[in-house]
Amino acid sequence: MEFKDFSDFLKTVEGLDSEGKEFVICTVVDSTGSSPQKAGSKMVVTCDDRCFGTVGGGVVESEVINRAKMMLKEKTPPQVIRFDLNNFDVGVCGGSMSIFLEGIYSNKEVLIFGAGHVAEAVCDILSKLSYRITVFDNRSERLNLPVFKNCERICAEYSDLKNHVKITTNTDILIMTPNHEYDFLVVKEVLKENYGSIGVLGSHKKRLELHEYLKNHGFATNEIDRIRIPVGLDIGSKNPYEIAISIIAELIKMRSRER
Repeated sequence: MEFKDFSDFLKTVEGLDSEGKEFVICTVVDSTGSSPQKAGSKMVVTCDDRCFGTVGGGVVESEVINRAKMMLKEKTPPQVIRFDLNNFDVGVCGGSMSIFLEGIYSNKEVLIFGAGHVAEAVCDILSKLSYRITVFDNRSERLNLPVFKNCERICAEYSDLKNHVKITTNTDILIMTPNHEYDFLVVKEVLKENYGSIGVLGSHKKRLELHEYLKNHGFATNEIDRIRIPVGLDIGSKNPYEIAISIIAELIKMRSRER
């Protein structure tokens, strides 16, 4: 279904932005002949596989949707797709179309290793704060919990994380796996990347053990000191939700300093 008018399009985009969703805006910028939609027609494809508006339906729209999904996955820059409709099979209108695709990506990314109780609470709160959330765990039954349904979920072994995640300087990493061994392994691997920040769930005793482990693996003191452990503001947190609030408050505080 087409957007009723431009304000209908804006309302959709603003709603998605307020939900913290990433999406691609697809706009017909040129059309000739009997193409199914004319210049200015718009469609929005979201990170959770929803589509609003139309660029003509059929083969063209299917190809545009697939390209938009790939853009969302790879965070690629804007691009133009050109279609010569005369080359399509019978049933497709003649003429040509050019469609401009522009990805709207979140600049607040949180990558959580471990889908335990604290991660549940963190995701529940972050989902209301326009964050793009990825949860990594090797337990499919944990990742299938309803609280994670709006997150990107990756089920794989922690030792294989580099083949499954993309870490950038815009990525805030939270590490809260089921045990110290996994935590230390993940820290060791992500420290080699150009990350935004790293926070690890744990105690002061665990902090000393982690520092010793990293020194033994050749990491310099200035690299190790960037890790926040225990992660979160010191508010005397007791239960998972209190801990989650302290973690998110710390994230917000760090983000506000960057503005």
